[in-house]
Amino acid sequence: MELRADFLLNNALKAMTDTVLPAIDPNNKLAIEQAQLIAASISLVTQRLPLEFRYACDELNRYIELAKKLHDLCKANDGEADSQALAKVLASSINHNEQILSRTLVDPQEIQQRNHALRQTVSSAITDISAFSNTDLQKKLHTIVDTHAERELLLERAWLAPQGWEAGNDMPDICELLSASKS
Repeated sequence: MELRADFLLNNALKAMTDTVLPAIDPNNKLAIEQAQLIAASISLVTQRLPLEFRYACDELNRYIELAKKLHDLCKANDGEADSQALAKVLASSINHNEQILSRTLVDPQEIQQRNHALRQTVSSAITDISAFSNTDLQKKLHTIVDTHAERELLLERAWLAPQGWEAGNDMPDICELLSASKS
């Protein structure tokens, strides 16, 4: 089970270019063109995916700057009755969005790198603790690791549920599970 988008996209691109495109009837120019377009789109998404969050933050910052200029324009125009009300709306929106933007200081790639490093540290710690001779400690370790693994598996299954591999419809929604993790 793989849930990382970059891995999935690279596999889809490889399947499209290595298997699907060569199998298309060479006389079906439209199908070839569309398959090439799909491959190019997957390639572009794969390249841009790591930048998506940074782009969204930059976009939000650019609109904050635009809103500030519009706010200043409204504040300077005291001859229009609606101008001051609009300035208040803009000021509130600017304040709210600046707060949101201030919480986005960590790049998602850094989070992924830290996850990987922490997984390695945890894995080593589990190996070291499992070598201890204390059987009560061993039982607690197994309980802790099993509980963690159950939660990880549930999240990964929920993430991939739209692919249709799960029997029945009793899989919790990934958004609900992630929201529950915050609290």
